[in-house]
Amino acid sequence: MHPRTRQAVRRADCKDVLSRILVIDPVGSREFLSLAAHAAVLVSDSGGVAEEVTVLKRPLVVVRSSAERAESIEAGFARLVAPHQIVPVVAGILSRHRKLVARLANEPCPYGNGTAAARIARATKQLIEGRRRLG
Repeated sequence: MHPRTRQAVRRADCKDVLSRILVIDPVGSREFLSLAAHAAVLVSDSGGVAEEVTVLKRPLVVVRSSAERAESIEAGFARLVAPHQIVPVVAGILSRHRKLVARLANEPCPYGNGTAAARIARATKQLIEGRRRLG
């Protein structure tokens, strides 16, 4: 849980709600991705998470009024909601979780096909080899 979220929970006196879920301190990127890959559903306001779920094939509830990562919403990985909609939307996702995850598993990543690193490596090699010939 993000420190600001923890503070908001205290201010709103919602500690009893948190007693029913596992809350952990913030984690690094690698651990986050591992946890997210096994999550039934993620809830976040992060545009980065909206991209990551398209690779992890997980559903996401985006708590915002607008999204800069519309591709994840259009592809069905993410759903944009207002704060008061979180509980019913997550409950709906969990009620059809198996079918949803099966559908997402076959949905292509709208941000690319995972070959950017190989293309960059080839281009870098060509650039270096070209410089050797010129110099």
